[in-house]
Amino acid sequence: MSRAHGRHRPGLLRRALPVLLLGGVLAAWLALQLPSQPWFAVREIRLQAPLAQAPLASYAAVLAPQLGRSLLAIEPTALAAALREHGALRSVEVERRWPDALRVVAREVQPVARWGEVALLDVDGSRITAAAPDAAVALPLLNGPPGSEREVLATWAELGRLLARHALQISQLVVDERGSWRLTLGSGVELRLGGEVPAPQRLAVFLQRGWPALAADSDRLAYVDLRYPNGFAVAPRPAAPITARNET
Repeated sequence: MSRAHGRHRPGLLRRALPVLLLGGVLAAWLALQLPSQPWFAVREIRLQAPLAQAPLASYAAVLAPQLGRSLLAIEPTALAAALREHGALRSVEVERRWPDALRVVAREVQPVARWGEVALLDVDGSRITAAAPDAAVALPLLNGPPGSEREVLATWAELGRLLARHALQISQLVVDERGSWRLTLGSGVELRLGGEVPAPQRLAVFLQRGWPALAADSDRLAYVDLRYPNGFAVAPRPAAPITARNET
C-alpha cells in the first residue's frame, strides 16, 4: 500500500509544477505592474503640520508629485526622508491610507534660543543646525560646554521665571567648563552667579535682598558680582567719553 502511494508522488509533482510556475510568473507580473496601475492612485494628501518655520511651498515641492501615483509605488520611509530635507522638522510620519490617500504628520522644530553663534536650541534642548529663521536674532543667546545644552536650557527657564517677577528678562546665559554661570539682562547688566551655589538659589536671594536697592540705577551698572558668601560687588558702566568741539 505504501509503495503504491509513493509511486504516485512524482506524478503529482509533475502535474503541480506548471501551476506553481504559472503562479510565480503571475506574482512577478503583478509586482511589476500594480505600482503603475491607477487602481490605488493618490487623490488626497492629508498634511497635519503647524507650519511656523517653513512655508507650505517647501513641503508641496515634495508632496505634489505624489498625487496620481499608486500607493503601492510610494515608499513612506523614503518620502519622510525627502520631507526632512525641505523643512526644519523634528519628526515626520508618512502613512498610506487605502484606497487613495496619504497621511503626513510633520512636527517642526521650535527654536527657543540661540546656541553660540552657529546653532539653535529646540524646545526639548536638542541642537538645531538648520538655517535659522530671521526671527531667531531676537532669541536669547545661550552657551556652554558640549553636551550641556539641556542643562543650560533648563537653568535658563528657571532663572527666567525668577526674573519675570521683577519684569526682567535674560538676553544671554553662559556656563563655562568649571560650571560658573553668568547671565546678562535685557538692559545689559551682567550678573555673575558663579558655580559654588546653584544659580537659581543665588539669584533668588539677590532679587529679594539686593535688587530693590539697585533697580532704580540699574542702567548705570556694568555688572553685579554675586559670588560673595555674604554680599555682592557692583561695577558701574564706564562714563561715555566727552568729545570737545570747536565752534567757530
